[in-house]
Amino acid sequence: MSNPITIGLSPLTNTIFAGRAKPYKGAPGAMQFTGVKFDVTQEALAAVAQHMVKRDDILLIPMPDGRVIHLRADIKDAKS
Repeated sequence: MSNPITIGLSPLTNTIFAGRAKPYKGAPGAMQFTGVKFDVTQEALAAVAQHMVKRDDILLIPMPDGRVIHLRADIKDAKS
């Protein structure tokens, strides 16, 4: 498929979007939305949280500057 559904983060609004995208010319690895994009922030975060709870470990995500993101989700009982 020439322009698959892509998930991306807007650095200006900190919003996660989903939509059709194509490679962005002049920036290797970058994608550009080509039509309607949808705010999927809440759904994406909920899906990742549920995935991480089932995974039950810490996911390490290396950043380009050498730092590492440690991602983990825990379920805690609500206080009454």
